[in-house]
Amino acid sequence: SGNVMVGGLATITATGGAISISSGTNNFGTLALTGTNITITEKSATDLTSVSASGTLSITSSGAITDSGEVNVDSNVTLTATGNNII
Repeated sequence: SGNVMVGGLATITATGGAISISSGTNNFGTLALTGTNITITEKSATDLTSVSASGTLSITSSGAITDSGEVNVDSNVTLTATGNNII
């Protein structure tokens, strides 16, 4: 429940499990995510290099949200980047 700060690629895998990193002060370089239901909150721009979600994907970002790789989600996707682009 603390802050997560990663300057480069953060690869997070929860095979068959959920990922929930929702503190508003997290900061990632880029994200590679694998899990069921995935929830990420980031205080800066969010770059998804790869996502494989067998359930839902929810991204809340204080900056733009981009995907520089493949994003596969089996259910609903919620992207929030208030005042910023979602590309």
